[in-house]
Amino acid sequence: MPIKLWKNVAALAMGLGVLTQAHALPFTDDQANVGPTNFSGTNGELNGQSFTPTSDSIDAAEFFIRSDGGSSTLHLEVRVGQGLTGTLLGSSAQVTITSALTLVHFDLLSPVTLTPGALYTLVLDLDAGSTFAGEMSNLNPYAGGLAINNFGNTFPNLDFWFREGTHAAQVPVPPTLALLGLGFACAGWSRRRKSLAAV
Repeated sequence: MPIKLWKNVAALAMGLGVLTQAHALPFTDDQANVGPTNFSGTNGELNGQSFTPTSDSIDAAEFFIRSDGGSSTLHLEVRVGQGLTGTLLGSSAQVTITSALTLVHFDLLSPVTLTPGALYTLVLDLDAGSTFAGEMSNLNPYAGGLAINNFGNTFPNLDFWFREGTHAAQVPVPPTLALLGLGFACAGWSRRRKSLAAV
């Protein structure tokens, strides 16, 4: 097999591996309030949900949210303590949402180390566009935290629909390994063929 073709096979295998990992990594939630919701909080500009992790890290969180207008652009922050102004530990890239209620996944720019049992807050921060609304519930309040509004007021009997946690470690997936194996086999066969032809 020509070197150029072998390089193409290897590049294809690695590319497929990256794509598969980026879109199929399982998300394991550590703490969550994912029960039934009974209303949608509105006029969000800076809303929060406090939580008490059992894990020692976080790299993503999810909320059911929508824009109050055409679209909203916001990002997620992880802050120390219960409230909107605690020490900032990490944040996500900006995400644009529409008026359709959607499960929005926020990937943090880098993993954040947490102390299990301590209190933290996930803050939804509006960057541009209309205010936003999040699905909320007073039916089954989450025991490890509570909802916080634009003004920093807390609501012991309210919680956003949310979950926080981590992704699985990135490991090569079977299709990638198969392609890499095929590439190595072809390269070895080509080398052996050239050796026999030279005899």
